[in-house]
Amino acid sequence: MADMEGNIFLPCICYNLDISNNIHLTTCLLHRLGHREQKDEWQPRLVEIFQRHNVLPPNAILSAGSANCACTAGGGQLYMWGKMKTTGDDTMYPKPLMDLSGWNIRCMASGTMHHVVGADDSCISWGNAQYGELGYGPMGQKSSANPKKVDSLEGMHVTGVGCGFGLSLIIVDRAKAGDKLDQLDIYDGDASTPVEETVEPKVTKKAPASANSKSNKRKKTKDLSES
Repeated sequence: MADMEGNIFLPCICYNLDISNNIHLTTCLLHRLGHREQKDEWQPRLVEIFQRHNVLPPNAILSAGSANCACTAGGGQLYMWGKMKTTGDDTMYPKPLMDLSGWNIRCMASGTMHHVVGADDSCISWGNAQYGELGYGPMGQKSSANPKKVDSLEGMHVTGVGCGFGLSLIIVDRAKAGDKLDQLDIYDGDASTPVEETVEPKVTKKAPASANSKSNKRKKTKDLSES
């Protein structure tokens, strides 16, 4: 792309974020891109807030969901913008997420409308979920408007995360997890177990009475009445 000639790109993710070695954040293609206006961008355009005194470091964490974006800037502060909730107004430019200020964020991923972060010795998630992708357990809350620790992974060193539609993947350092991994349920992905089919008993339809049987019944009734 001629507009970005002379820049060496560092991390780049879908849907729409990349960092050049200047170091600036550029976005393109989709709306909710942090440019303070609601329109599509068909060429890379610098996000103004991440220039001058708030440039992104080379190891900045980037994440993009279906309609929102996130990145860490100076000091590791996490910024987010776009459609943050299913209801309410969109955030048209990057705003700091103060709930995660001071956390050492190593990795982040975004799904359709949920987010997962690996920071310090915690796994943190929030957003809207339909299939338990926030990891709060079958008895836990289904969604969270604010970042919340995943209790079952507390104390583990999360090294990588991934999010998709209705699912989350978390990679932890086994050497630092101790015996906590043994306490988690194991999913082996085995789909080869045969499923027993329930055979419903056949219902035999009663044959309709023949004309002869009906006449015999009438004849018997007549004989009884005469007697």
